[in-house]
Amino acid sequence: MATKEEKTNVDFNDRVTVYGTGGPGNTLEKGKAYEVHPVHAKTLIKLGRATAKR
Repeated sequence: MATKEEKTNVDFNDRVTVYGTGGPGNTLEKGKAYEVHPVHAKTLIKLGRATAKR
């Protein structure tokens, strides 16, 4: 989850690339690249729905 500092210092133009991991109940297609905000990427990676590496 995002820290308090990350929530208050948000630049909505920031984007990073993450890759979906697929699997049941996962809406991110396996291996597909997604451009998302860094805070969202951190959450997706923590939940196991995406990875930062291809």
